[in-house]
Amino acid sequence: MFKSFLNKKILAYYLVIFLILGGLYFVKKNNFFAKKAIPLSPTPPPELAGRGVFPSVPIRGIQKKGNKAEDVDTTFDPVLGKESAPLTFVYWFDYQCPLCRYFELKIMPELIEKYVKTGKMKIVFKDFQFLGQDSQEAGWIGKAVYELYPQYYFEFHQKMYEKQDGENTGFGNYESVLKMIREEFKGKMDAKKIDQYARKNRVKYQKEQDDDKAEGILFGIVGTPGFVIGEQKLAGVQPKEVFEEVIKAELEKKLSGRKK
Repeated sequence: MFKSFLNKKILAYYLVIFLILGGLYFVKKNNFFAKKAIPLSPTPPPELAGRGVFPSVPIRGIQKKGNKAEDVDTTFDPVLGKESAPLTFVYWFDYQCPLCRYFELKIMPELIEKYVKTGKMKIVFKDFQFLGQDSQEAGWIGKAVYELYPQYYFEFHQKMYEKQDGENTGFGNYESVLKMIREEFKGKMDAKKIDQYARKNRVKYQKEQDDDKAEGILFGIVGTPGFVIGEQKLAGVQPKEVFEEVIKAELEKKLSGRKK
């Protein structure tokens, strides 16, 4: 009887080892812990329509000056497009936000081609960094890039979303962003200089980011991605057609107003 019990115990022991080794093989074969960029579907999943990432952010001492995109303070913010463009498109983003990534890679390029490059619209980029310390520090680097190398800022901005691999799961922390700059912008930008500039100005940059968030909240932006287009507000993931409809309506108002 004892021998039978011992044999069963040994069998159970080997079964546990087999399961552990099998699990490790599966993890290694499927590269389970690899930090990979998340693939994007051709259209937003229906369950995400109109959704965004929503934080709880205290309002600081920013005063709202109006209700339109033109009333947003753009003093320290990158602007893509002609200053004289009739329509202003303001976009609040977080570098760790997966829904911002969808907008950046699937919708924004077409809006740039149709409206920014034709001089009809300009896009203002506003920080809403709130998804952890990685977001804050990536925002500092983004601001340093814009101050030192404004000609490469938008290329840098898009590359941040191409490399994104989920919220605080690998890419996006301070060192990984600098590494990306060294690899992707070799001969264009000096990562060491950007690092020094970001560290030196981190208090100023953090205040600018906090002010952007506070101003966004006053304009009705409660999460990312968030938009004010002309006199209309959009929140979260929206189909491309929704952006087109709003842009066309606001452009028509602007252009008809100019003719009067």
